[in-house]
Amino acid sequence: MLPHSVLMIRPANFGFDQETYQSNPFQKEISMGPQEIAEIAVIEFDDAVEKMQKMGINVHVIED
Repeated sequence: MLPHSVLMIRPANFGFDQETYQSNPFQKEISMGPQEIAEIAVIEFDDAVEKMQKMGINVHVIED
């Protein structure tokens, strides 16, 4: 069963966090700069929104 609606927050300050990476298994230190990481995050976010909308899910996007 799919949800009718979801709320998503567009990433504005997305990147590696030196203070929390040791306890967060999803964070990996990579060689890309902060701007490139942020650009990729927004592309992935927009792609996810588009895929859900194509499935008929109403996506409410809030700017961070």
